[in-house]
Order: sequence, then C-alpha cells, then structure tokens
Amino acid sequence: MPVASLLPELCKNFKQACKNGGSGIDPYSSFLASIERAPYCLDMPAVSMTREKPNKAPSLSEELFHMAFTQATVGMAITDLKGHFVRANKAYSALTGYTERELCSRDLFFITHPTDLLKVKQSTAKLRRGEIDSFVIQQRYIKKGGAIVWVQNTVSGIHCADGKTVNFIALTENITEHKRAEDERSLLATIVESSEDAIIGRKLDGTIISWNVGAERIFGYKTREAIGRLYSFLVPKERLNELEEIREKLTRGERVEHYESVRLAKRGKLVDISLTVSPIRDAQGALLGFSTVGRDIATRKRGEAERSRLVRQLGERIKELSAMYEVAHLLQMEGKSTSSLLEEITSLLPPTWQYPEVAAARVQLGEMEFKTPNFLPSRWSQQASFTTINGRKGIVEVVYLTARPPAVEGPFSVEERNLIDAVAENLKVYLDRKYLESEILEISEREQRRIGQDLHDGLSQRLRGVAYLSHVLAEDLTQKSLPEAKDASRITQLLNEALVETRGLARGLFPISLEADGLRSALAELATNVQNIYKISCRLVCSKPVLIEDSSTAMNLFRIAQEAIQNAIKHGKATRVVIRLIKKSETIELAVKDNGKGLPKHFQKRQGMGLKIMDHRASMIGAELQVQRLAAGGTLVACSLRGKRDKFSKSSK
Repeated sequence: MPVASLLPELCKNFKQACKNGGSGIDPYSSFLASIERAPYCLDMPAVSMTREKPNKAPSLSEELFHMAFTQATVGMAITDLKGHFVRANKAYSALTGYTERELCSRDLFFITHPTDLLKVKQSTAKLRRGEIDSFVIQQRYIKKGGAIVWVQNTVSGIHCADGKTVNFIALTENITEHKRAEDERSLLATIVESSEDAIIGRKLDGTIISWNVGAERIFGYKTREAIGRLYSFLVPKERLNELEEIREKLTRGERVEHYESVRLAKRGKLVDISLTVSPIRDAQGALLGFSTVGRDIATRKRGEAERSRLVRQLGERIKELSAMYEVAHLLQMEGKSTSSLLEEITSLLPPTWQYPEVAAARVQLGEMEFKTPNFLPSRWSQQASFTTINGRKGIVEVVYLTARPPAVEGPFSVEERNLIDAVAENLKVYLDRKYLESEILEISEREQRRIGQDLHDGLSQRLRGVAYLSHVLAEDLTQKSLPEAKDASRITQLLNEALVETRGLARGLFPISLEADGLRSALAELATNVQNIYKISCRLVCSKPVLIEDSSTAMNLFRIAQEAIQNAIKHGKATRVVIRLIKKSETIELAVKDNGKGLPKHFQKRQGMGLKIMDHRASMIGAELQVQRLAAGGTLVACSLRGKRDKFSKSSK
C-alpha cells in the first residue's frame, strides 16, 4: 500500500476497532483530545500517548494504535501545532538517526534541510489554519551526523471530538534511492536527447519508439514523423537483409558495433553511417527491442582528416614551444658562460624546424660564432639579427642543406619565422640584462673603491692625527704626574685600534692592487681582518702563487669569497673558516668552507640575494659556482674558473 494512503487507512481501522468495542464513545476522538489536554509519559522506552492513569488499563483502540505506531515499518511521528515532536516510532528514529527522546527535544524544522524549510513551513501553516486536510511533500532531512536523506512526508492533522486540530501526524518514507534513480534516468535522457549521434529505440517488430535530436539531424525526419513507423523505412531495399542478420546476432547475445552501412534520409538521400546496435532487455532478461546508435561516417572522415592535419601542426607547435622553453630555461640559468649558452642554443634549433634531417644552424655574437657540425652556407636560409644596447651584433640562422617544398618564406613557415625572431629577441634581452647587471656591479665597485679611498685618505688620516695628539697629551700628563694621564693613554689605544679597523675596512672595500698576485694578498688580508673583527678562526690556504692578469676577474673572485664568509658568520654562526685558492691545469678554484650549522635540508639553490649576487659574479667571469651542505656540518662554496672568460662590460663590443 502506498505511504500516502497508510494514514487514512490506519485511522479508519483504528476507529472501526473502537466501535466494535461497543462502548458508545469514540475512543479515537477522546484519544486525540487527550493529546492536547494531558501530559505524556516520556520516561518509558516506548513513549505513551495516553494520559497518566496508572489504575486504568489502555483501551483496545489505544492499544491497537500504539502497536500500529511503534511496529510500523515506515517512519511515523506526531508533532504539536508548532512542529515540536511528541512521538516518533523506531522507523522514524532510524531514518533520522535521532532517538525518540532526542527528537522530542527538537522540532521538525531542526532536521529539515535549509533549502526545503520555507515550503515545509508554508504547508504546515496551511494545515494548521485548516486550509487543507493533508499534504504530501518531498524534502530532505539532515540526519544526525550531517548526512542528507530524501524523504516523502504525508502529513495530516489530528482532530479532537469538536473537530479542532490538536496535532500533526506524519508518515515518512525514505526515497533517497528513488531520487537517485530518478536523477540518473533524467541524466541519461538528457544525454540521449543531446547526443550528436542518432539514437533510435525500436520494438521487436521494428516499430520506432524513440527518436532523438541526432536522428533528426542525420535523417532529416522530425520525431513526430518517425515515431510509430517501422525502422525498415530507413533501409534501402537492397540492404533489408541486414536487419535479419543484425537481429540474429543480437538474439545470440552478440553486440553489433561500428557496423558500416548505408541508410535512407529524407528525400531519398543516402547517408553513409556507422551503426552500433544493442538489445534492450527487461529486469528478467527478456528481449524487448533494440537500440541503434548511428554516426555519420562522412562527418567522421572529415573530422579525421582535419584531426590529422591539426595533429601534424600541433606536433610542429610542440617542437617550437619546447625549443622556446629550452632556450628560456638556458637563459635563466645562472653561472653558465655566454659561449656555452650560445653553443647549446645552436644545437637546439635544427630539430625544431619542419625538416630536421636536412637542417643546420649557427649563432654569431660579435667575433664569437657557433655552428652545428653539418652547417654549410645554403641558398635556403632563414636569419634573424639583433643588436645589444652596448653595440654587439648578433645573428641567428637556420638553413636547409637541400631543397624542400615551398612555404611562406621559401621552404620556411610563418611559425618558423616567428620562432627564429623570438630566439633572437630573447638572446638580445638576455645579453642586455647581463650588460646592465655588470654595469650595476661596476658602479657598485667604483663606489666601494671611492668609499675605501675616502676611509684611507680622509678618516684614517684624521684618526692618525688625533691619535698623535692624544699620545702627546698622555706623555705631557704623565710628566706632570696627573691622574688623567691613564685615561689619555687609554684614548690613544682606542684611537689606534679604530685606525687599524678603518684601514681594514678600506682594504676590504678596495682590496686588490693591479699586480697579478693581488688576489692572494687580498684574501690573506681578508682572513686577518675577519679574525680580528669577529674573533673567529679564519685562514687562507694557497701553497703556490695564483696569477690572474685581469683585475676585474680577481675582484669578482674576491667578492665571492667575501660574501661566502659573511654568510658563514651571519647565517651559519661559524667559528672556523678556511679559504682555499689553487690552480689545477687551466682551472682556478676558489673555495670557502666553514663549520657553521649549514644550509637548510630543503635548501633551494640561489634563494637568497647574497647567493644570487655570487652566482651573477661567477657568470660574469665565465665561472661555475656550487653551494653544498656538508654531511658533517657546515657549508662549502666553490667557484671554478676554466679557460678564458666572457666579459659583459662596456669594453666587450
């Protein structure tokens, strides 16, 4: 029996049972009236709806109602006119997740989903005002624990003998699965209706029972024109035997997939089509009909041709994008010399072009030129030139060594022109940035040299003069045996110490003289100053002279060592620092090792400003910089300079 009819049937049976009792009084009305007037025994495991009359046994009607209420397999609940729960059976408690006692401390609206709250309140208000006798509503409950459950509530009023509504009674059915199935059916229907393919349903006798928009588009017949007709009207006479063949396969349980055939569209137009036919069976497996999905092969073939073309183009664009990514990645790498960078970019270009098997490339920057091994001058050439802000000329060129089919620019495509222009432009931007960075560092070096000279020529001289006067004053006071002589001597001592520190600062700001062995001397003095100022162990290890003719290279190496020591002291809290300067064959190696707390475990290279500056200084002189966390603790900063460096400065034209 449907849930909606349970309530009146229950009430009917309840009243009839009461009349059969022969009392002459309507116990049902009396019972309903008692709901309004009397307290209830909420302490009992099954909450009683009778008044507390312990000496009076419940009537047959009350007992029948109580049994029906508590033992019902559907959820039943009684509320007052404000929606507060008065009774709830086990099925209702199982549905909501709350015990009857928990429900009786709440109202119906507490478990109602906020989205459904308004319509529930409106319906109960109409029932309370007597505008309706009952209502059926589908809504959501929020179960204890937060889960959502769909229910169908059939709600009626409970009236006393005078017809006054005193309570509401609700029969509640869990329809969650029904709603889910309904949503799935709706989704499937939407999918079928919106499909671009023709989807046709037909009975065993061939009568068409469903016809979607895709079928209208392919065959030209509207739904009203196709429904009820035999499917055979779409089949050319010479192909009618296909229907029986397909039916036999489906009867044997086989699927018919991608069966290519020809069908008749409106006005006799033949349509090349690919068919997938499946059996339609009921829940017991009995065959009810067939489902046919048809796809226009001409459209598919056009799509496949276009797809192949796009795939080829996509492959070319992927190659170009990959090349641009590799070029961008190389240009962002710190510590890589210009010569090695240009050499790698040259090797990247030929595989990117449309015919890599006959492609070659070269990149020229000023007097430097880099070529792929197979490069030869060719009539099929594509070039892009650039000029940096300091006047350096550059060319990027790709050639085909043999003839290839003509395109937009000889055998070269528009995309290849865009790519070679982009590579040239990126190289120009990179070289301009490097030049400007070197200019900034050069300005910084000049300013440091100026400050160092000011310290040496200005402040140091003044301190020396004051120290001399203080010394004379101390001697004069000593000769006069005055007690202030001791203080004057202390002032002289402090001035001499300040003079030493000032000289050290001046040498740190402008440490390297023009002679070839100036780097070793400067590093030795740096180690001494670090020991005196920071009171830690700092020593230079350099067994043989390391000659560096270029003062700019020596200055950058010194600054790298200086920055590494500052990082070791400031961030690593090191107490021991060792500077090593050695030359192996054509390689000069500078290393700074400390015993500090080392780099973080998840250290990202070139994360801090100091490391970035060291990286840039290394790249300026064509050196490689490595920063390592030592297993035993501490950090190792190593800079290796191999062969002739590349210099980015005003003189590099």
